[in-house]
Amino acid sequence: MLGRAVRALVVVVLVGVLVGVALFGGQRYLENRVAAAVDRLLDDLPAYLDGSYEAVTVNPFDRTAAVHDLRLEGTGLFPDVRIRRASIANYSGGGILPESLDLRLYDVHWERGGWPETLAALENALNGPVVGDISLSMAFEPDSRRLEIDDLTVALHSGDAIAFRSRFLLGDRGMLDHPYDGPASGLELVEFDGRWRDTGLFHSLIDRLAREQGMTGPTLGANVLGELEWAAAEWDDPRLNAGMDALRAFFREPGMLHLRIAPDDPVNMVLLGERFLVDPPEALQRLGPELRYTAVSPDAEGTLTAID
Repeated sequence: MLGRAVRALVVVVLVGVLVGVALFGGQRYLENRVAAAVDRLLDDLPAYLDGSYEAVTVNPFDRTAAVHDLRLEGTGLFPDVRIRRASIANYSGGGILPESLDLRLYDVHWERGGWPETLAALENALNGPVVGDISLSMAFEPDSRRLEIDDLTVALHSGDAIAFRSRFLLGDRGMLDHPYDGPASGLELVEFDGRWRDTGLFHSLIDRLAREQGMTGPTLGANVLGELEWAAAEWDDPRLNAGMDALRAFFREPGMLHLRIAPDDPVNMVLLGERFLVDPPEALQRLGPELRYTAVSPDAEGTLTAID
């Protein structure tokens, strides 16, 4: 009986070793495939942008992959960015766009570059480096050409965050058909719902801009609001007037701005932009934006999750 027990134990150990080797080999195969895909993506970046990373890991059980210490280094106005970890899940490839994708970027550190003075202004307002997390959940239906962004959130570690969800259609015009607007040429807006949670960043930026012009923050804020109020009075739109009430409250103290746009019919983004240059009131009426303000405690939890 002891001999049978020993043999059974040996068989169990051998089976465990074989399963472990198979799992390790399968994981290494998946990691090599993901690394090759990431390498192709980095090779296809524009000439003014270089990318590199330290390692790729794959979890075959929950079908997720991660790219560690991803770095994007740009020239000109494109900033240098370091990302501690990029997590990819629910990925399904497609033609123009992935048919599904969940992407999480952890500890995105804006190191340098970008628009002149922008990085310095943000670091001054945040009292430190610009670091945050970015999440994206999206799906694209090739047959209906419907693009759904279920969540796109940029959450700074300071607690300030912007999040939105939206629905688009890729219209009859191709993604690259427009001679000067490129990928936006066929994009039609169906719905937009977004939130901006400010815990002090906006007012810090206003104060910095005001100091550069020899003014105080409240004075500059009052001047900006005055210009907007003049435009709202000229256009005399009830929804725009309601939006001005939300902006006045937002300028007074940190809080949440909630913007919802749901036009009766899809709106081509390029044509809408051109219409704003010619007839802003008509373009606003076409969109019918609704802007609301909600007070938020500055020491509240610093995350901004799904939009209602």
